[in-house]
Amino acid sequence: MATLNDLPLELVLLLVEGALSRSDLDRLYRRGAPKGAPPPQRLDRTRVVGAIVGRALGRDDRGDADSPLQTALCQALDKRARTEIRLLDGMKVKQAGELLENYGGLKFAKQRARMIWAAFRHENEAVRTLGKRVSKQLLKGIERGEDTVRIQAQPQKSGTKRNLPSPDVAQLQLQVGRLRQDLEERDQRLHQMQKELQRLQAADHRAIGAQRREEAARHELDELHRQQNREGDELRATLRQRDKEFANVQEERDALRAQLNEIQTGPATTPTIDPRINQLRDERDAARRDRSQLQERLQEALRRLPQSGKGEGLVILLDLANLSAGARALGRPIDYSALVHRLCAGRKPIKVVAFTSGDPNEEGGRRFTEKLQAAGIEVRWKTLWRQVDGNVKADWDVGITLEALRWRHTADSLLLGSGDGDFVELVQQLQTEGLRVEAAGWPERSHRQLKESVDRFFPLDTQDLMPC
Repeated sequence: MATLNDLPLELVLLLVEGALSRSDLDRLYRRGAPKGAPPPQRLDRTRVVGAIVGRALGRDDRGDADSPLQTALCQALDKRARTEIRLLDGMKVKQAGELLENYGGLKFAKQRARMIWAAFRHENEAVRTLGKRVSKQLLKGIERGEDTVRIQAQPQKSGTKRNLPSPDVAQLQLQVGRLRQDLEERDQRLHQMQKELQRLQAADHRAIGAQRREEAARHELDELHRQQNREGDELRATLRQRDKEFANVQEERDALRAQLNEIQTGPATTPTIDPRINQLRDERDAARRDRSQLQERLQEALRRLPQSGKGEGLVILLDLANLSAGARALGRPIDYSALVHRLCAGRKPIKVVAFTSGDPNEEGGRRFTEKLQAAGIEVRWKTLWRQVDGNVKADWDVGITLEALRWRHTADSLLLGSGDGDFVELVQQLQTEGLRVEAAGWPERSHRQLKESVDRFFPLDTQDLMPC
């Protein structure tokens, strides 16, 4: 079984360029890139391929081959060429040679690169020899500047000519090509239908979540009604009892006044008012205030009951470390007050939390906290801690995830201010709970799968920075 060291450098570059996807290349580049190297997003595909192959084979400025990277590169090629490997395993040598001729005679593309790599990795020495012969002819054709190369995988016997396919065979090949094209179109339609099904399922989950929240609010309102009725009955009974006592006191006072009027002699005296009268009046006023407060609580509960088709609010969670990293490249800090206002888009958020790290007791930290609190943004700090290797850590991923899960049954929309791909599973889980999930981040620094998973993505630009 051949390795990368057994192949010419030009062929390795062609195989890696043709067989691997951009995501494979970016992952391998990050694995082998030295500290301080530019991110793969800033490089075109050709430069990424050159950096990976040079590092794996020791052809870069360092000169030492990266064996783990070379192993990972071979594993990635094996994974992408698994279909072609299985195909060659089920063929005889002659059939494998004919297949390589068919694949190699066209422009060097993805399937051709994977088929040639499958031949090099085959257990049969004869198949590996066919792969070497095909690769040499390809390299010679590329050196001559040819767009297509006619491949001869197996040597022809002297004095014999390769017969052209019969009309029947050509017709069958044409039909096979059409069937393959039809199959690809069907696969595309199936992929679109699967995406539409996932969208409908997410909408159904959101509707179920909204219905569940509405039922919970109605249950809370019913319980509040029952409690209000019980307290109202108790207050009415208390008022009736106080009214009776007040009437008795009134009768006693009238009797005392009548006795005073009958007295004709002696110094005039002022009748003493029974102190229970004022006490009863105070108790009656307190009972009336309690009733008024209960009425206000009932009205507040009615206002909290969600209307049909409307959610209960928006929650915004901002990962300041992720957002600030993109702003530093532009030389200006983010205006978080203006950013939150833009992200709300006319909605009134019920909670806005900014997660940051550092020392909140320093002068800069206090000013930063006061500024965000004045804009209605709650600030949560995490102290930096230094690891044994000297790296400084203050990761809020778990804290943001827990905060999002706390709101999944209360809010109907959650906006995540981060482009970190670690939140993809959190987004998908919240959507299955019936929550609408949005995200905001710098486009070039945000994970592609995160942008595709959320219901809406807000790209940040210079309008979100502080003015110069």
